[in-house]
Amino acid sequence: RYSAHLTIPRTLQWRLRATTTSTIHQVIVFNQWDASKRYLGGWFTIDILSIVPFDYFLSTSASSSGTVIGKFPKLLKMARLMKLIKVLKASRVIKRIEQNMNIKYGIVRLGKFAATTILFGHWMGCGLMLVSVSTTGETYSQEPGEERHCDADSNIVADMGLSWVDKLYCAASCDPVTNEPTGECSISQKYVASIHWSIMTLTTIGYGDISPGNMSEMLYVILAMLIGAAFFSFVVGTCCSLVEGLDALSIQFQEQLDSINDYMEVCRMPLDMRRRIRNYVWNYKDLASRKNEDEILAHLSPSLRQEVLVYNYGIELTKVPHFRGAPDVFLTAVAELIHQRLFGPSDTITHQGAYNDPFYILVKGECVGYRKSLVDGAASSTQCGRWKGFGFWNERVLIFDSPADTSIAAVGFVETHAMNGSEMRNLLLRFPSGYKRTKKLVMGRLWKMGFSPSSLVHAIRRIERAMEQEAAAASVRMRRLANKQAKLAKAGRVVGTVALMASTPENRGNKARDAQSESSTELFDGRGTTLMEVETQLSTITLPSEETLPDT
Repeated sequence: RYSAHLTIPRTLQWRLRATTTSTIHQVIVFNQWDASKRYLGGWFTIDILSIVPFDYFLSTSASSSGTVIGKFPKLLKMARLMKLIKVLKASRVIKRIEQNMNIKYGIVRLGKFAATTILFGHWMGCGLMLVSVSTTGETYSQEPGEERHCDADSNIVADMGLSWVDKLYCAASCDPVTNEPTGECSISQKYVASIHWSIMTLTTIGYGDISPGNMSEMLYVILAMLIGAAFFSFVVGTCCSLVEGLDALSIQFQEQLDSINDYMEVCRMPLDMRRRIRNYVWNYKDLASRKNEDEILAHLSPSLRQEVLVYNYGIELTKVPHFRGAPDVFLTAVAELIHQRLFGPSDTITHQGAYNDPFYILVKGECVGYRKSLVDGAASSTQCGRWKGFGFWNERVLIFDSPADTSIAAVGFVETHAMNGSEMRNLLLRFPSGYKRTKKLVMGRLWKMGFSPSSLVHAIRRIERAMEQEAAAASVRMRRLANKQAKLAKAGRVVGTVALMASTPENRGNKARDAQSESSTELFDGRGTTLMEVETQLSTITLPSEETLPDT
């Protein structure tokens, strides 16, 4: 009765707290009538049943004691256990706790299984005690059939039989003088003993120090063993899988490394190459943990995705002068274009003169920049920059589709953010002010690089070399033209000689032959054969007769 009077104000207090709230522009709206309706349709019935004093209204007379009806009020007391249904509300509390915790869900599930095991053991122990009290009663119960007494041999007996409690180390014993039961186990001793039996049954150990004392307890123990064995096997299997999944990234990395080792063994790679590959894979481990970032961000709302991207990449992006002071919308769009890349020692990140190289931002590591001579080509190169911890290069691709002007090499392991040039150019065109600022900075760098002393020297040397090449080409063209003119002059003299021979028939034979011989010698002297020699060779050839020629 006392507990019932205490429960009513708590119930009313809960009704007042079970309010319906909604958030409108961060303002909490309270509606008491809606909350009351929800409470009446939900927990109200359970609260009423749990506070009704059934033992007060259904108390029986002593004449009905010892019958089944006489035990009915005791069973009705179990209606108060309906309060335990409110434990279901704990799931919502646990959900809120999980949302505020930064713990892996595997650990949370392990904690849940541990709590469930303890709770299940508690219920099993309480069930064993309930069966004992329901069948044999308490030790000093005065109910007919349940009363304990000592027999002639100083053994405690009861008409309805004894229970497992009567066999405990703390159970009542017969006084040797009065031959009456003395002593009794306390509530705490009974509870510990029941929990000891339940955990022993759940874990399938079975010491045998606690055993059923009657048929009802034996049936309950059989059922508890069946349920407990199934529950414990389920818990053990699930816990093993959870423990294995607590470090899923490490397990996945180890499997990947095993595959790489098998591949290198099949390919019979040298030991030095294997060492460098393993070193790279180990350094790539931290970066690989973010490879599913796009998949994770796809499940977030646009505002949350923007907030996460700005938090992850905003610091590095705002360090770049081209993006300094840009709005979060622009930073989010740029962050979506970022590709994380890892380079090993002595790896060439950017090649001078290569097209389609992305715009890089250095996140971790150290890089060195080299620029090849404009005159000597690949024969010589000079160091033009060094970045450690942070830096950026190849920013000209933000505005122009042009080749890289510098080669970048990694000193150690280098982690970078790479952004495609064409995608960045299309993005900047959507932000005119950002495009204008970026173009101004890029052009300023190009002008500064173009008018630097080394660039001017290279440009002058290149101009001188171009002039030398042009002069050499002009000299070759002049020689070819002079040779052509000389040949034309010689051909003109031959023609003049032939015309002179035609105008004087009396000397045509001798003069023409001399002139022809002289001109042919001059014309063909470089080839090693004269016209006179050709005519001599032709005269030695015997032509076939007409009879030997075919009709065709």
